[in-house]
Formats: sequence, C-alpha cells, structure tokens
Amino acid sequence: MVLLRKKGSGCGEKMKEKIEQMFAFVACDEEGEGVMGFKGQDGWMPMVGADMKRVKSLLPLALSMDIKFRILRFEKRTDITDEFVKERI
Repeated sequence: MVLLRKKGSGCGEKMKEKIEQMFAFVACDEEGEGVMGFKGQDGWMPMVGADMKRVKSLLPLALSMDIKFRILRFEKRTDITDEFVKERI
C-alpha cells in the first residue's frame, strides 16, 4: 500500500510511510486531457488517489460518466515546496 497515514502525523514529523505515487482519472478527447472530478458536498473534488483502494472506489463513478478516460499512475516524487513558496513571496 502506498499511503498509510497515522492519526496525528504531519509533514514536519518523522513518518515511516510516504506517498510515493499518485493515480488520476484523466478524461481524454480530441482536444486533450483533463483530470476528472465530481461535485461533493463541499465543492468539486478531483478524482485522484494515493492507493488502489481509492482508485477502486472511484472506478464505478468514472464508468457511470460515460466518457473516455484513462487511469494514470505518477511515480516521481519531487518536493517543490521551498522553491514554490519563494516564488510567492
């Protein structure tokens, strides 16, 4: 399993397990690609996940949308926090 986050663990604390890959449901058409999403109680939610349990839970929703899609896996982990924050200051 890719993500197992213990309650109370945060990014600044020592964590044994990290997100090493992400999965995204991506709609495909002649104009290109885009991350699929759905409207939840608090607004739009992207159809992404860090483990297969989440991917499997989203699959029925993706199939019900009746559009062409792919499930893509992204594996390279790069922390860009510091450089992104510097650009914003």
